[in-house]
Amino acid sequence: LKIKKFNKNFKKFIQVSTDEVYGSTTISKPFNHLTRYNPSSPYSASKASSDHLVLSWAKTYNLPFIITNCSNNFGPRQFPEKLIPLTIEKLFRGENITLYGDGLQKRDWIYVDDHVKGLILAAKNGINGNTYLFGSGTATSNKVIVKNLIKIFKKSTDIKYISKIVYVQDRPAHDKLYLIDPKETKKKLNWIYKSNLFKELELTFMWYKNNRNWCK
Repeated sequence: LKIKKFNKNFKKFIQVSTDEVYGSTTISKPFNHLTRYNPSSPYSASKASSDHLVLSWAKTYNLPFIITNCSNNFGPRQFPEKLIPLTIEKLFRGENITLYGDGLQKRDWIYVDDHVKGLILAAKNGINGNTYLFGSGTATSNKVIVKNLIKIFKKSTDIKYISKIVYVQDRPAHDKLYLIDPKETKKKLNWIYKSNLFKELELTFMWYKNNRNWCK
């Protein structure tokens, strides 16, 4: 009876998960909705387990639950512990920028607005119990991201560039590549993704430049 009441009053639950649950991949084998879970770290394993819990509740009780797995988000207002805002902060402070290992770990970067548009479509049109993957379909190394932010910093400010890229010991079980194939999601949700990574990096940089008080 409680489940029936829940189904009547509850519209939809979306589990916003991560592409890390799939482990590392190669350029020729991007993640899709059929990719098997293969988490490498305790963090990604905890995300994978929460996805499994959501799917089990949806299957057992026919609840309106959906899972979305998204690639690396970036954009305004992101907490400065993440690579892009942290790099921007260090550039303004004149601090060295640290990269794990050789800095060649590649990630599928997606601008936050595009992710949110996808989540809205999943809420409106998603089928209960299904999984939808949001990503750009291209992978860029952390080193390339940082070097582009340095170029933007030099172009967009009068502040002397004194930071340096410093390579530090790699993280344990650090996945080399995350890459999502978004074709199925585009088709099923009519999600239109038009992205220019380096233009959006510049937009993101300018937001942090113009909102120094928020950063503090």
